[in-house]
Amino acid sequence: NAAPAEEGAGSSPLASAQSTFALQAPMRLNPLVRDALANAVRTLNDGMGPPIVCTVAEGLFMPLDEFVRRGIQPSQAMRTLSETNMLVKQAPDGPPTHSREFNGQQTLGIVLDPRYVSGFDPAAFATSPEENN
Repeated sequence: NAAPAEEGAGSSPLASAQSTFALQAPMRLNPLVRDALANAVRTLNDGMGPPIVCTVAEGLFMPLDEFVRRGIQPSQAMRTLSETNMLVKQAPDGPPTHSREFNGQQTLGIVLDPRYVSGFDPAAFATSPEENN
């Protein structure tokens, strides 16, 4: 699926030594949402094309449009991610959505708790002690 022209671009010894990012989701997460997130997280790895997610201070930002693109209603994705406590909310009783600049545009999305992505250093993210219960 990757374009052959990009084959040699990121294949240095250093690239193979870097972290590999992968979703670590609970088994009870909706399989469609799990697959969408897993595919999105994989785009952070070298050679997987342009990332469709980005890291933010609190975790991993994924635009809601990425769920829509895969035929998943954003409300369904947010509900199942909330039920599994995988989302970082702006406030304890606030909405699960965040608005961020992404690819040069204000974009509505969700922020995934970094504990659910292998390859991240959890200490590098801003978490409040109350959320770690």
